Amino acid sequence: MASRVTKSKSFDLKMSKKVAELTQVVHMLFMRNHEREVEVQLTKDLYNLELDRLHKKYQNQVGTSLTLSDKEQCDPGSVIVA
Repeated sequence: MASRVTKSKSFDLKMSKKVAELTQVVHMLFMRNHEREVEVQLTKDLYNLELDRLHKKYQNQVGTSLTLSDKEQCDPGSVIVA
């Protein structure tokens, strides 16, 4: 009977250790996944900021060239209305 109780306690101890190990693994995987999600979101945000910056830069350039083109098409005495 005593050996049966000892085996049961030994089994319980092993199972408790295994559960603790698996809990640590799950926590580690959760943290890794969370870090990846943060990295992906940061990359998306930086990408969108760069797109916005380029859009504004080239929109200004296109607007400037259109204004110059409009001036070239008009006679020297005419007025450009924007």
